[in-house]
Amino acid sequence: MSQKVLVIEDDEDLLFIYKVRLKDAGYEVYTAVDRKTTEDMIRDHKFDIILIDMMLIGITGIELCPFIREHTDAPIIFISCIGDNVSKIDAFDAGADDYMVKPIDYQELVSRMAANIRRANSGFSLRGEKEVRHFQQFDIDEKTHTVYSKQNGQSKEVALSPTEYNLLTLFVNHADELIMYDRIYREIWGCSDEGDVRTVMVHISNLRKKIDLEKRDCIHTVRSAGYIFTDK
Repeated sequence: MSQKVLVIEDDEDLLFIYKVRLKDAGYEVYTAVDRKTTEDMIRDHKFDIILIDMMLIGITGIELCPFIREHTDAPIIFISCIGDNVSKIDAFDAGADDYMVKPIDYQELVSRMAANIRRANSGFSLRGEKEVRHFQQFDIDEKTHTVYSKQNGQSKEVALSPTEYNLLTLFVNHADELIMYDRIYREIWGCSDEGDVRTVMVHISNLRKKIDLEKRDCIHTVRSAGYIFTDK
């Protein structure tokens, strides 16, 4: 069965190109041009991945992204003519999993789509026999891919994106080891690109806010190298 992709773009010429290229790559392509058509599509279909342009009719992709994330865990790739770090950070903060700058290479796009879908569907294997793994500040239910924070004797489900969940499992599976930037990008995004270190940094910053509530620096930055996770 073909995987479903929703392309949210208000330029009809670009939409036509997306349809042709993505159908050739084996995808079942759906399109939306504004808030209403996007919301209708999200409610009526289950998508494997979503591509969204930064600027749409009457709304930005940043403004639309929280609604999408609220209704689906499908990976979201932003595609934009804006390539500055602030825009990328805003997209990741809104719930994006990846970001590409126009003009895009369609072979790279298809490759990134496949990597994001593969990551979202499988996650990283968690070692051990227990379905729930316990840590100082959080628990991971490996069966449901759910994370629960622990603070003041209370347990609360944490809303992690697929990328954040996979980052966390990478860290806990290699606790007390230095995980280099290029390794993180290779294992999480499926390729190595020094220019995307900022992407890694933004996702880890968001992850820290959600699981390191007591600010114990459990994901410690090693300057110009990477990160070390310590269960503390």
